Amino acid sequence: MAADRMNVRAVANKDGEKWKVEVVVSVWEGHRPLMQPSVIILSLQGIERERKRTTNGKVRFEVRNLDPANYIVSVFCEGLEQSKEVKIEPEKKTSLVAETVEVSIGDGEILIIVNDKDHKPVPGVSGAVNDGGRVKRFNATDSAGMAVYKLENFTETRRTVEVRVGNEPSQKWCGVILNPKPTPTPAPKAP
Repeated sequence: MAADRMNVRAVANKDGEKWKVEVVVSVWEGHRPLMQPSVIILSLQGIERERKRTTNGKVRFEVRNLDPANYIVSVFCEGLEQSKEVKIEPEKKTSLVAETVEVSIGDGEILIIVNDKDHKPVPGVSGAVNDGGRVKRFNATDSAGMAVYKLENFTETRRTVEVRVGNEPSQKWCGVILNPKPTPTPAPKAP
């Protein structure tokens, strides 16, 4: 009995500061996994890296400590050969870009919600609130893209507050009008 078909899956994943390629090999005889142990040879860029025996028709490999590049992973087993290209792209240093900024007011607080162009939350963005000439920074947004700013003197008269998120040139801002709740007037006392 010999292997007549092989399936190779190769995936790159971040591994600390470097990368690793995880390879899963399945060896088949007809429509069933090859149950007898077979030797699988894994090579990367044409250089043999490792030999392992299959168990129940499968074997796993990990190649660690890789830098970004295009790699050719080749697997050999009983006359079968299969190669896969694995591309590891350098990480792009992107600044957090706020596409939308939503602001809502509630009992002396401004809730700031920051989303990207795909409407996903943007964590780690800070900004400033200009409240009547007093500019104060708010803490960075959390994993849900939210930050809360506590207003001072919320009972003051109606005013506009400007919220700026991010840094130039991708800074977003919006203005909100604060209209504090009117102080309830007590009902006249009956004579």
